[in-house]
Amino acid sequence: MFDSNRHLDHAADNTCRTMGEALIEGTAGTLTLAGNGAVTFRPFAVHAVQTLLAPDLSPGFGGD
Repeated sequence: MFDSNRHLDHAADNTCRTMGEALIEGTAGTLTLAGNGAVTFRPFAVHAVQTLLAPDLSPGFGGD
């Protein structure tokens, strides 16, 4: 499902920086895009999550 409504409730401390949310499952594991812009990967059969992209901490509007 793809929902591009950025006015939905996102788990972000500052909703002006909300990058959206996504959960993408593939053959090797799961990619997650959090509301704060962080991207993580969790391989199948592994409990540890790898941070691929840290949360966006800029004070401006998302994408600035």
